[in-house]
Amino acid sequence: MNAIKKTFVLVLAGFFAVLCTACSPVITVNATNDGGAKFSFKTGFSKETTKTLRTISGVGENEQLFSAEYMEAILKEAGGENVAANVPSANEIETSALIKKIKESALGYTGVLSRTSKSLTLTIGPEQFLKFYNILTEDSKSYFDMLMIPALIGETMNAEEYRELLSSMYGPSFANELVDGKISITLTSPDGKKVKKATSTLGEILTLREEKSWTVSW
Repeated sequence: MNAIKKTFVLVLAGFFAVLCTACSPVITVNATNDGGAKFSFKTGFSKETTKTLRTISGVGENEQLFSAEYMEAILKEAGGENVAANVPSANEIETSALIKKIKESALGYTGVLSRTSKSLTLTIGPEQFLKFYNILTEDSKSYFDMLMIPALIGETMNAEEYRELLSSMYGPSFANELVDGKISITLTSPDGKKVKKATSTLGEILTLREEKSWTVSW
């Protein structure tokens, strides 16, 4: 594995693990005047999903599932500056970071985030999932294998079929919360006058057969 790939392993494992299992993730990306972007992410989990996550990850009841220090570390590893992370409770996560050089960041490397002088684009799809998965360590891959994301197991299925698969493994409560969870995306121009907002379900995102992009232009 080359040096660039090694740099991205930690952040990709952490960011996408949280994104894929979050019940109501909110992603906000504000373009900056110098060609970068300020990225923020927050989410919450139900007690039932938190319990399932502990079981899947092997974290004990009295152990911390997520830590602010860990989230800050993966943001810095991704090339983020002015990073901040907060874990208000065992069920909540809030993070933010300034990314000055998008192309050199983890989000740029995987194609999730791209930028021109007049636009900002966020892209999620099978290619993005596969790209980061293929550079993970075997230990990190095993976590995503448990989630059985269609693009990563070589299967094509819709959200309802994915729900049935998760339910058979982890129960209907976890499956329903994951598949029905809403992901909210907001992209803004440097001056804040142009805004692109979108909402989708995690079930739709995790079963995408083609990449899906959201762009704000100014």
